[in-house]
Amino acid sequence: MKYCAIALCICLFRVAVTSEAEVLEALKAEKIPLEAQVLTGEALVKYLRENQKFFKVGATSKAKETMYKVMNPKFRNQNRRPPVENEKDNGDDIPESSSH
Repeated sequence: MKYCAIALCICLFRVAVTSEAEVLEALKAEKIPLEAQVLTGEALVKYLRENQKFFKVGATSKAKETMYKVMNPKFRNQNRRPPVENEKDNGDDIPESSSH
């Protein structure tokens, strides 16, 4: 009887692993439409609610707060200082590579 229980456990484990592998392969093979790849905001939330089952989707107040803290992309390169190069550095402190 003990051996039957062990055999049953092994069989169930193999089925579970096989099923998981099949599910993962199916998910990898699933193509996301281009229209869905470019969605943002409420449209993205609506699409995810309708097309995925892994987690609950919803906008939070924290997400809205974070949006106000993110810098507008048009200001990213504004007032950017150029890198300072040391004019006195002639590179003599870099050791030669020894090829053996």
